[in-house]
Amino acid sequence: MKSNRIITCEYADWMKQILNKSKSAFLITFLFKQKKFEGRSLINIMKLNVTSFYDSVLPIFISKKKKNGNLRYPIFFAAPDLPCARHKKKIKTEYKNNGYHMHGLICLKEELGSVDIMKTRILTEFLNIKRRTQIEAIHIHPLDELDKFPCDYLLKSIGRGGIVYDDIIILEGPSSQ
Repeated sequence: MKSNRIITCEYADWMKQILNKSKSAFLITFLFKQKKFEGRSLINIMKLNVTSFYDSVLPIFISKKKKNGNLRYPIFFAAPDLPCARHKKKIKTEYKNNGYHMHGLICLKEELGSVDIMKTRILTEFLNIKRRTQIEAIHIHPLDELDKFPCDYLLKSIGRGGIVYDDIIILEGPSSQ
């Protein structure tokens, strides 16, 4: 049986292959409004809201060019994350939802405009749907050749704090498909 570390590395390698074929990509961090839920319930709420966000911004990314009669959808990966202490000294910090948040990676198959225009379009769509979701804020980081570890970063919390492989979201096209 494979260890969690080996499985996580295989997921990351597969994601890297997709990322390398992408014309452009964005790493998005999702922060959520304070909830009274914990553990699995909170993770499920976060997954539902991130999936809803992706469905809302999907029209921005759909290429009008068809390949073999099909629309070219972006590929979206997302996974929950927990804060981790990086220093030996204790820093007293208050986290919303015990620090749970999510990271998402959108890989575009075609260039759809400048990075700044795409980032602005994502933020504008987020502001349009913000009141309908539990997502409080998003941070968008366009990826370039210098970003070496977005896939490892996305999966870093698997196995910690009750986060399992079933919590990884992988979508190509609307979530209803």
